[in-house]
Amino acid sequence: MEKQFITEKDGLHEKWYEQARSQNLETLSTFFKSLMDPYSHDEITLAHAATAGCLASISAINAHPEGGLTPTQNQLILGFFIRRWARIEGPAKIMSWAGLLNPANEAQMTGVPKDVADWLQKLAKQA
Repeated sequence: MEKQFITEKDGLHEKWYEQARSQNLETLSTFFKSLMDPYSHDEITLAHAATAGCLASISAINAHPEGGLTPTQNQLILGFFIRRWARIEGPAKIMSWAGLLNPANEAQMTGVPKDVADWLQKLAKQA
């Protein structure tokens, strides 16, 4: 079977993200194959396929009777995944810049937190 070469301009990734949210444990394997088998990916569409696969996995777990992820668990999943996949060690932060428009988030505008600065100084002394 000849694979179709695709790029982000083809827009297939938008459909993948929509489909990913409706996956369950029984459909995951077929969904993963639908992301990979028919296509020859470029660098960006491969990243979209992997992201859609991750989203499908989380959606399937959430749809399971033991699922029902809360917003707090969703934030934990994001942090756990990024740390494990990118191999981030030490303090890290993900933030939405738009969140800074909320006056309650004013403290985030002040720079590096003291505990992070201390950690960085300790790390620099070890180098």
